[in-house]
Amino acid sequence: MHGRSIYVKRDTALHGQSPQAMEDAFWDAGRKQRLRVRGAIAGAGLVIGTLVWDFRVGLVLGVLAGLADLGYHWSGRYRSRVWRTGTQGPQETTKILRRNLRRRRGYTVLHRVKVPGHPQIDHIVIGRNGIWTLQSRAYALDTTLAAYGGKLFIGERTAPQLTAELRTASEAFAEMLSDKLGHQVQADPVIVVHGGELPRGGTLTVDGVTLVRAMTLGRWIRRHPETDFTPAEVQEIIRTTARLLPLASHW
Repeated sequence: MHGRSIYVKRDTALHGQSPQAMEDAFWDAGRKQRLRVRGAIAGAGLVIGTLVWDFRVGLVLGVLAGLADLGYHWSGRYRSRVWRTGTQGPQETTKILRRNLRRRRGYTVLHRVKVPGHPQIDHIVIGRNGIWTLQSRAYALDTTLAAYGGKLFIGERTAPQLTAELRTASEAFAEMLSDKLGHQVQADPVIVVHGGELPRGGTLTVDGVTLVRAMTLGRWIRRHPETDFTPAEVQEIIRTTARLLPLASHW
């Protein structure tokens, strides 16, 4: 778990607690050590800057070095908060979508959509540059997500059902929508990852499904156009989806 082996010794009193509780306990216990390390890093920046340039430059470098260390550790805490606090992943994803894909940007988001015969889809995003079906998952920071031999691995275990369920639901939705519209449309399945370790770049594609780091979701959708719908086509897709499928809400 994040910071465990670096800052504190193993505590047998924590046995039996949930991984989330242990993560918080290790974080709290490592506070003093983190502050000592941060002070050493800032001090090194001060000394190097002073020796190479002057005291003012050294002071700036020391402050920046200390802030960089602070940002590194708190970024991990921020990325793991959904897993640590037990917050529902779809709720956090909704907040991210509201911040990054509002209507004024040309996007509509449908929530908790049920495709007959398939598990519920957390969100469907519809915009001029494409359609995406989203499912949210939360993991501990030290959980590695990788692809080997065309299969998704979460830690040391394969997770074929996770990608297969979303992919087949997305294909079924696109087929229903295409039949009703009278022309072919595509819906791209995306797993929104809260926490966990994705490959460099924050994305991973396996079994026809793309895994995207939650913090970069909005930017990723905006920068990955799959098509070029007209505004009228977007509205027709939204109305048709609302008529075809049960959904809890949209904006």
